[in-house]
Amino acid sequence: MIYYNLYNYKKWTFLILATKNGLKELTLYYDEDLSNYKFDKEITKPYYELLDNYFKRKKVGNFNLDINGTSFQMNVWHELIKVNFGSKTTYETLGIKINRPKSARAIGNAVGMNPILILIPCHRVLRKDGTIGGFSSDPKLKIELLKHEGII
Repeated sequence: MIYYNLYNYKKWTFLILATKNGLKELTLYYDEDLSNYKFDKEITKPYYELLDNYFKRKKVGNFNLDINGTSFQMNVWHELIKVNFGSKTTYETLGIKINRPKSARAIGNAVGMNPILILIPCHRVLRKDGTIGGFSSDPKLKIELLKHEGII
């Protein structure tokens, strides 16, 4: 069973999807049909609080994940979690850290497939030249998150 909750921040609504094993997805919510999920504040509470802490600039801490991806994607996503609040990285740097220094394009694809916005901080990845680059969600949200963290 997958459980859900919604979190509002400014003009965005985030959809939190979780199982009893961990956070499954954190995405922007656009009035999708949620009938396949069960609303549950208790199971989603830890992830709701993590998101709330992020926006209040408090420490996020560790959390359980229940996500699927290729081993390459999982390596990229786990490396992204290590990028601290207020810090940034590049696709190239991520490649070096996972011992795939020539894989910037593949890393970009993995970053774009990240199922957990904000908490697996794909928004902290910038291009080598320092420009913002792409974002799998609302580009205005990426700019907002980077400003929130003092990165830009």
